[in-house]
Amino acid sequence: MTGFCCRAGLLSAALIALAACSHESPFQAHNPGFDSTKGGGPDRQLTLNPAADIRPAWLSDGSGLIYTFEGLAGTIHDRCLATFLPSGGTRHELPCGTSLLSRDSLDAYSEAAPGPDGQLLFTREWSLPGNINALHSELQLGTVKQPESATTVLTYPYTAVNGHIHSGISHIRWLSPTRAVYLASTVAYPRPCGTCVADTVSTGIELVELDLSGPAPSIQPIPGTDSASSVD
Repeated sequence: MTGFCCRAGLLSAALIALAACSHESPFQAHNPGFDSTKGGGPDRQLTLNPAADIRPAWLSDGSGLIYTFEGLAGTIHDRCLATFLPSGGTRHELPCGTSLLSRDSLDAYSEAAPGPDGQLLFTREWSLPGNINALHSELQLGTVKQPESATTVLTYPYTAVNGHIHSGISHIRWLSPTRAVYLASTVAYPRPCGTCVADTVSTGIELVELDLSGPAPSIQPIPGTDSASSVD
């Protein structure tokens, strides 16, 4: 059974792997309004999903959480976003893969990062059923209330100004209403043997600052962050 738990009064994410030989990057709750050193009490389960519940993050006002869940309806198991109360209960599913072009593809919404004024940065990737690698990947900017109206900030993989190729984006954190930082990584799909299931290996390259204040988004690798593995 997949889900995540939290201690009374705080979030403690428990990441459950989707399947054998599948790596998921660790999650750490980060919100200046919450002190993870306080609280207590027994762990309790907040979600009930036989598939995957991953990448939880607090909404900016602390009223709930947003996370990625794997839906089991139909033959294509999209990964979509949903919100729910800190006490658990029924999830509120956000629109996911609603376009006609999405009906025969696998959509994956992830790395949701709620920001000031209801803003929401997240990644969206498309692939065909049975393909392990994404055919198209974007970092998008929308709102928690209307993520389906999001605009594309950038597509990846891309080549940064320092020549590094960034093929993955994760650990997105807001610095201000117009600036954010994320971990740029390289993503590979090795197979231990010819008939083995492919693994997913994400390796951090460096941190990148995203500036949304201008007419067009700009990205700048942060010096001295080579081989970073997360954003605190």
